[in-house]
Amino acid sequence: MPAHSWPAAVLAAFLAFTPTGFAQEKKDDKKDDGKPKVENETIQFESADAVQLQGTIYKPILVGKDKGQVSLANSEADAPVVILLHAFNANTMVEGWDSLAVTLARAGFHVLRYDFRGHGKSTVVSKDFWDDRVFPENSSVFSTKSRQKPLPLKLEPADLKAKPGYFPMLVNDIMAARVELDKRSDKGKLNTSTVYLIGAGDAATIGMLYMTAEWTRPQKPSQDLAALIKQLPFPNVPPRESAGKDIAGAVWLSPVRPAIVSERTMQDWVKSVSDLRESNAVLCLYGDQDATGKATSTAIVDKVLVANPTTKTLNKLPFTSAVPIKGGGKNVGIDLVKVPQTEKEILDFLGKIEKDRKFISPLTNRNYNIPPYISPKAFGLSVR
Repeated sequence: MPAHSWPAAVLAAFLAFTPTGFAQEKKDDKKDDGKPKVENETIQFESADAVQLQGTIYKPILVGKDKGQVSLANSEADAPVVILLHAFNANTMVEGWDSLAVTLARAGFHVLRYDFRGHGKSTVVSKDFWDDRVFPENSSVFSTKSRQKPLPLKLEPADLKAKPGYFPMLVNDIMAARVELDKRSDKGKLNTSTVYLIGAGDAATIGMLYMTAEWTRPQKPSQDLAALIKQLPFPNVPPRESAGKDIAGAVWLSPVRPAIVSERTMQDWVKSVSDLRESNAVLCLYGDQDATGKATSTAIVDKVLVANPTTKTLNKLPFTSAVPIKGGGKNVGIDLVKVPQTEKEILDFLGKIEKDRKFISPLTNRNYNIPPYISPKAFGLSVR
């Protein structure tokens, strides 16, 4: 889909709503703890179905292992990326996300923190969002809004709260974020040959869906082929040529599996692309008094990914595990970062994988100009 022309009135309203606008404004984090300051910039990018998404990229600080660097990068261009994913219908302004992003940047990672559609500052859509021939999920779920004249050009938080079955569509926002990062990688600004995901609550489920979809996307297609990849899954992508290889690992904070996604469905995702299981390590963290977080974490590790198989048909997964956070109590999601052990577990996990991926070089010229659309239905999910 070509880039959209945004009406002047819409852009003006959005800029007014967003104090920093869409300019890539560089600034320092506000922490004054004696550690190196982290620069960040506000960015915008667009989903396949015409949602204008806004986020912040935090630049890595490369200080060497003796000063806390976890990534193995020697330059910004080589530094890997972490994408942060907040929970559905969550407050995106919770301070813990910024704190975690700064910690990761100081450990040598580029970090992208952004708002999912209908959250925070990602509420503007274009008229193409309502095209029922191309994106029937949007027009059917929000049928009342899709019949308005003129078409509404905002997707409000209240819209999502009223329609929890729309949750699977957020996977397209992750794909949009990834393609935006790929473009920057092509320009030598960062390295998307190693990408990590960190998500809270039900973002774990949407993250698992995203990882599955990435195994159906060619990692570096020709320009002609890239132009043909409008939707995922894209058939017959050999694992050695798949973008799924770029995902080094994921950390799920108090993971939640929404009722609309069955455990069997998640198992089917992993079975459909068996390389995901061994290539995309997963760490699940939960508070030591959080029974729900523990149950979902152990289900992902033991039943979905089968990290410790009892038969010889599967290999044991060295990095995939479920870990309780001592002193985490009943804190869930991003609130777990209030406990120092949480960030330590995350950095230890990333550090182990970094050592395992130290020979992977940055890959350029991926040729994606727009993100492909991920069809939730194709992965066994009904959007309603």
